[in-house]
Amino acid sequence: MKTALKWTIATALVLPATLPLHAPNVLASEDVVKLRFLETTDLHTNITNYDYFQDKVDNTIGLTKVATLIKQHRAEAGADNTFLFDNGDTLQGTPFGDYVREVHQNNPGTFEHPMYKAMAALDYDAVTLGNHEFNFGLEFLYDVMEGSKGKLRFVTSNVKDLEGNPIVSKFNVDGQEVQIIERTVTDTDGETHTIKVGVFGVVPPKIMSWDSGNLQGRVTAENIIPSAREAVSKLKAQGADVVVALAHSGIGESAALADEQRDDEENVGYALTKIDGLDMVMTGHQHGRFPDANGMFASFPNVDMAKGTINGKPVVMANNQGKDLGVIDFELEKVDGAWRVLDATAKLDTITANTPVDAEIQALIEDDHRATIEYINRPVGEIQDDIQSYFALVRDDSSVQFVTNAQKWFVEKELETNPDLAPYKGLPLLSAGAPFKAGGRELTDAGYYTNIPKGQIALKNVADLYVYPNTLEVVKVTGQDVMDWLEMSAGAYKEVKADGEPLLNLAFRSYNFDILDGLTYEIDVTGPAKFDVGGKLVNASANRVKNVEYNGKPITMDQEFLVATNNYRAGSSSFPGLNGGNSIVYRSAYETRNVISDYIIASRGAVDYKADDNWKVVADAKRLATFETADAGKQYVDLYESIEAIDATRADAAGRLFRSYTIALDPVTEAEQVELVLSVDTIKPGAKAVTGVTTANATVTLKDGKHVLATTKAKADGTYALSVKPLKLRQTVTVVSELDGQTKEETKVVGAGHVGVPALR
Repeated sequence: MKTALKWTIATALVLPATLPLHAPNVLASEDVVKLRFLETTDLHTNITNYDYFQDKVDNTIGLTKVATLIKQHRAEAGADNTFLFDNGDTLQGTPFGDYVREVHQNNPGTFEHPMYKAMAALDYDAVTLGNHEFNFGLEFLYDVMEGSKGKLRFVTSNVKDLEGNPIVSKFNVDGQEVQIIERTVTDTDGETHTIKVGVFGVVPPKIMSWDSGNLQGRVTAENIIPSAREAVSKLKAQGADVVVALAHSGIGESAALADEQRDDEENVGYALTKIDGLDMVMTGHQHGRFPDANGMFASFPNVDMAKGTINGKPVVMANNQGKDLGVIDFELEKVDGAWRVLDATAKLDTITANTPVDAEIQALIEDDHRATIEYINRPVGEIQDDIQSYFALVRDDSSVQFVTNAQKWFVEKELETNPDLAPYKGLPLLSAGAPFKAGGRELTDAGYYTNIPKGQIALKNVADLYVYPNTLEVVKVTGQDVMDWLEMSAGAYKEVKADGEPLLNLAFRSYNFDILDGLTYEIDVTGPAKFDVGGKLVNASANRVKNVEYNGKPITMDQEFLVATNNYRAGSSSFPGLNGGNSIVYRSAYETRNVISDYIIASRGAVDYKADDNWKVVADAKRLATFETADAGKQYVDLYESIEAIDATRADAAGRLFRSYTIALDPVTEAEQVELVLSVDTIKPGAKAVTGVTTANATVTLKDGKHVLATTKAKADGTYALSVKPLKLRQTVTVVSELDGQTKEETKVVGAGHVGVPALR
């Protein structure tokens, strides 16, 4: 064994894995081991270089292409010195995943999922669960994990059954939810050593609201940070030399709030880097890239983009769909018999059009690939016009209208036949939809738009209209809830106060831009947003959403509505207007994509999908705002009088162009003033309520002289009821109604006009 005097290393990166770096002048080994850690994340069943939504080859995606990079890195760093992990959202996301699920539905039971089969063939060391692993239900997930037991290690610490056991434990041979990978590795001098790498996984606890129908009453999901601390302690106690977090969680929502991440948040990768004993963090979920000097996390504090570290620890986020492979190079030095970190760097290795498909993995999944192509080409109907989403964030859009019309059609049928919905049959029905495919997160993918040519429509097109395997649900909300819901959607825009200013808030996720069909309304972008991108109230007095009407009449705040939506939105604990996920009155087990297919078939060729222009973006005066969408959208620009194409601006990672456009914003419509009316019913002696009729949504006050006895809001039909203590015979009271600067009042004498009580003279 080689030894030498320890010298103080002043420049090396120190991570708190074992010993502190600056131990003074002690005997130490010069054994240095170089390890490489690889990450895939958010593959979303992109098993190969094929876009199943468009039914064509896409050489920018796919596990079969990433497999080539994986093997190259193993050859470079040494197979034994390389560790490979997947960070979840693996089993859902394309028609490939839907096809596999359909096969399972027709033949339930344990089976090896093609994604996990490919990962086992690539010798993945461990995989964690992402939030979308729960979309198909626990039975499907459990059958899949059982089918790969002994072939893959599953690590997810914070999702537990009702007995408190992590759900992945029983699908590992050793019955543990964390894993120690003991490996004989080779140092820089060719000598071998035993290294223990500990790995654990976590997933956002919001799965309990996102997939409440699948999970409530069956499992629990604990907060990420405390679960991670516990997992690190457990792995260190088991002798881990290096501890790796597979965090299906983003790095964070904003640089300004990075140091304030709470335990219960969805994206807490930044906070994870502060946990003692944790050596590296593999992140995902946000579909971003780290390290990336031009990416969404470049401005976060304590980021060293050149080394790929946050707070001194290496971090990767390897995009999605297999576009990138996360790579962490990790050097350990053995000091007095213990390993300490000498250096660590992180980077991304991006697949290109020239990256070859790995033939071995392609052959392994070829039959399922071919079967999926047959699956997506099943015809389900015909459309008369192209359906595209290039302008879905700035104008009402047929790709969203198609979905909202289908949802409304389905719920109308259920209202007629389903006893669970009988109590709500008379309520106005709205339908919520959002443009899922609108350029990707922060407009980074110019190919990620819906674009269905006119003619025959097949299952692949339905999946293009509706990306996720969500189920349809119905919520009951008030007019105030509707306003908050729409104000959240209005956060998709920046403030526009002068010509030429950008319109779109790139931090806002397009899938949160809900359109509420059944209403008409305007979004005034002159003022600030009421909620931030995560749904937090930031400007209580903000009011972007104007002139909201149902059937031509202004809605009232206490008016009740049914809204057809999806299980993710209905069960959300953070989206404004949904009351913490407690507004659900109906849950369907039917997927929205099946609803759309049935709608097309039932329409017998006459599908109603054209945008009804029920909303528009406005300003305080005529304004000319700018926005970007795909260059491919310019062929449709003549369909929109208010939009003009300008210049191509930039290319995405695949070389596809974005283009800048202008949109002419009209001034906000001045609402016609509704005439205020007021009538007061006869008041009997001893009455505990004063009733009558006024204009809908008016504020009604009952006074005795200057003393206010009660205040209320008029209902949608104009009726009101003011609750009071029993009123005395011949007591004089005044009812005052106020609305939009108008005031009316009427004075009444208690008992006057009532039989047996003469009117005062």
